[in-house]
Amino acid sequence: MIHLSWNDIEQDCITLAEKINASNHKAVLGVARGGVVPALLVAKQLKISCFDVIGVSSYEGQVQKNTIHIIKPVSGFVSELCPDGKGLLVIDDLADTGRTMTAMRGLFPQATFCVPYTKPAGKNDVDIYVREYNQQDWLIFPWEKHE
Repeated sequence: MIHLSWNDIEQDCITLAEKINASNHKAVLGVARGGVVPALLVAKQLKISCFDVIGVSSYEGQVQKNTIHIIKPVSGFVSELCPDGKGLLVIDDLADTGRTMTAMRGLFPQATFCVPYTKPAGKNDVDIYVREYNQQDWLIFPWEKHE
C-alpha cells in the first residue's frame, strides 16, 4: 500500500496542469468520487471556471466491478459547451485497469483524459499522467484514509 499525502496530490496536480495545454480547453469534468479533488486542483491551476462532476460507480471496496454505472450525469451546460467532449478535460485520480476511462471516452470521444496516477493496465487509456505505479500497488488517497 502506498499512502499519498495532501502535499503529494497538490504537487502532482500542479505538474499535471503544467503538462496540459490550457488554451485548448473550456471545461473540466471530475470523475467522482476520486477524481473530484484532482479535477478541482487542475481547474484552479489552469483558471478554467466551467467545472462539473460525473458520478461513476465501478468499485466495491477494493474490487472493481465488471460494469460501470453512471450515477450522476454531466450537466447540459458542459455537454453544450463541449460537444462530443471537444475542449473538455476529463480528470480522475487513477487509471488502474482503464475501464473507467474507456467508458468516459465512449461518452466524450474528443476529450482529453488526465490522471495524476496510472498503472500499466490503464496507461494507454489516458492522454496525460504524472506518475506510474506497479499494477499490484494499492494507492491510499488522503480522502480515503478512514475507509
